[in-house]
Amino acid sequence: MTKTNRFTLIATVLLGILLYTILQFAHDLNVAWDGSPLEPPAKTSNQHATTVPRITGAVDLHNMFADGALDAALNDYAAWSDARGFAGNNRLFAAPVDTPSNLPADMDETALRTRSEAGDVTATQALAAQMLFADPFAAIALFRRAAEQGSTFALLRIGSLLAAIDTADAYNEATSSAPRQRIADLIEPGLNHSLRLTAFGYMVTALRDGGAPIVDHDLLNWLDRINDSVTNDERLAVCRWSERTLMEIAKRRVRWGKPAVTTITPKMFFAIPDLAERLPCRRTVHPIDNLMDLTHCTVSKVRNAADQDLDLYICKK
Repeated sequence: MTKTNRFTLIATVLLGILLYTILQFAHDLNVAWDGSPLEPPAKTSNQHATTVPRITGAVDLHNMFADGALDAALNDYAAWSDARGFAGNNRLFAAPVDTPSNLPADMDETALRTRSEAGDVTATQALAAQMLFADPFAAIALFRRAAEQGSTFALLRIGSLLAAIDTADAYNEATSSAPRQRIADLIEPGLNHSLRLTAFGYMVTALRDGGAPIVDHDLLNWLDRINDSVTNDERLAVCRWSERTLMEIAKRRVRWGKPAVTTITPKMFFAIPDLAERLPCRRTVHPIDNLMDLTHCTVSKVRNAADQDLDLYICKK
């Protein structure tokens, strides 16, 4: 690859990464709010708005838990999130990040690679985050490894990165054939030679894997937009591919000694009401099945800081 081609490739991909960083769903996946101060919602005469509890932080949850139970539930949620690649001190009230807080700050690339090759998903994601701007293609490959080591978050990361690269590439007609081939190599077989559909496919695979706890309004709105823009045949191809891909990833997780799929709920989580009616594959022969046992959960209607409806699940294990 010539220096000119390499520069064009990096410029194209970096533009995609920059676009990606401003896509809110890539920052706030599975959070009902990001913890930042918000303007109070406009007053309304709707009785529903005054009777449904509004949850803006942990303090608002105390009334819904018995004494001492909230801390245990929050710790359980943090452990559930960490096991699936969502790093951060408290994933309910803060956006997930690539680099987990439980890795030593001074760990170098060699140490990260050693831990990654031993199956440490947090090290794999940290390594991918470090390489994101230097070599985005290698970073995407590492996120794929992280997914095979148990990370649902990595599937979402791949999807959002591919969507951003696709957007950047669409506006860069000057990209020469060699760099364009590297981008084309990111497209998965069976998805109509489309990077956009590949991004969609990874997002749908994440939904199959993580279930309701990983879906927030921003992610679902993005999925609605792309789902409405594809043909029935394209949608069917994505749903079929995502089902097959999760099965392949599940097999590789078992080889790493990790659970194949997410079947255990956290003790508490937020979900979008009537989520099943909005999932992309609901009218295909490859629907997104709920793999979690929710029969031991109670559901309460709440609203978040943005005044959006949510269901609060409190589950007994």
